[in-house]
Amino acid sequence: MEIAEKRKRPGIIPGGINVSKWPWWAIVLGLAGLSLVFLILGSSDYQNTFRYLTQGIITTLRITFFSFVFATLLGLPTGLARISKNAFLRNISTLYVEIARGIPLLVLIIYIAYGLFPIFVGFVNSIG
Repeated sequence: MEIAEKRKRPGIIPGGINVSKWPWWAIVLGLAGLSLVFLILGSSDYQNTFRYLTQGIITTLRITFFSFVFATLLGLPTGLARISKNAFLRNISTLYVEIARGIPLLVLIIYIAYGLFPIFVGFVNSIG
């Protein structure tokens, strides 16, 4: 009995790559990305918009990074003080957490924007 050789059928792309098994969503995303690149390169309006968007994305990433660092530096000691055996540290951290949870976020943002931030700016201006 002879072993029959599998005969390869020629495809669109040489080397046996079957295009019909590619994910259709990746092809659509690739084509959408290419059309976006051509729009950005071909029109000055799109180039200006892309510059503004790029600056906004960079600013957002900076704010996100610094907020993460600030929240870690504030939250880690507070969390450690909350599980501490020292009653003073535990009570102070519990007070901070309950105040932070009890005040609605929008009210807290308004307090910081219109209360603490002008005080901080005045302090910075007074020292130099």
